[in-house]
Amino acid sequence: MKKFTLSICFCCMLAMPAMAQSTPTSAPKNECKRDTVLLSQSREGNTLVSHYVARCATQQTATVAVHFALDVSTLSPSFGDNASAMATLNKWLHASDTTIHIKSIAIHGYASPDGEVQKNVALAQARTTAMADYIRKQHPGANPTLTSTACKWNDCVSAVRQSAISNKQDVLKILTANESEPQKEQQLHHFADAWKSLTHDILPTMRCVEVTFVYCTDNYFTTRKQLPAPKPVETKQPTQPKPQPIAIIEEEDTGIIIEMQRGEKEHHKKKQERKAHKRASKRASK
Repeated sequence: MKKFTLSICFCCMLAMPAMAQSTPTSAPKNECKRDTVLLSQSREGNTLVSHYVARCATQQTATVAVHFALDVSTLSPSFGDNASAMATLNKWLHASDTTIHIKSIAIHGYASPDGEVQKNVALAQARTTAMADYIRKQHPGANPTLTSTACKWNDCVSAVRQSAISNKQDVLKILTANESEPQKEQQLHHFADAWKSLTHDILPTMRCVEVTFVYCTDNYFTTRKQLPAPKPVETKQPTQPKPQPIAIIEEEDTGIIIEMQRGEKEHHKKKQERKAHKRASKRASK
């Protein structure tokens, strides 16, 4: 995941703190659907190595702010630090990293509190619309949610407290007073140096559009499982035939000793008996 430098609209931090994340933050695990897929497996000796990817393993947010000139709703990449912000925005809209999946886009436009209230309401809406048109052109099919805020003088309190503005306590008293927005602005004009600081250092940061991406990333990981050693293969010895009883017979005619098995012995015995009977018959006839 590439790290981007994000500029933040000052008014966003006052009106919508949840949307002013300058660094990605992990969402609760139960808000992110996981889909773990086995990519490959291999064996290294007795170890099974498995490679997985967990789809949308983490859900995060990232915010980019683009600023506008006074009373202007036209998007200008050359205004202020917008060149860097627009480059970051385009990286998100044309992300080549396939492990990142944009889930939603939210656009919130802001206007500073100086000037007519109704005019500021319309100006904040117009800035939101201008950014939405740009995103739809760069990323066809995008369906961002659109909201807007016309900041009030009370939204400047935090920035004034942290500043070196002159007549700080008088200015803070005016900002927090229970009076109308035009009355507060009229009283602020009485402090020339303080008004100059407001218009130069604080109010310009409140003229912006903030684009928040909710996205999830894939997580690649590897597991290793030790496999049991293979058992040695037992080799069976060939079965030796049982030895058959051997008969040793002395052949009368030839004097040859013959080794025979049991069946052959019976056959040979009968043959010898026939020969003996034949020889006896010949002697009797003489």
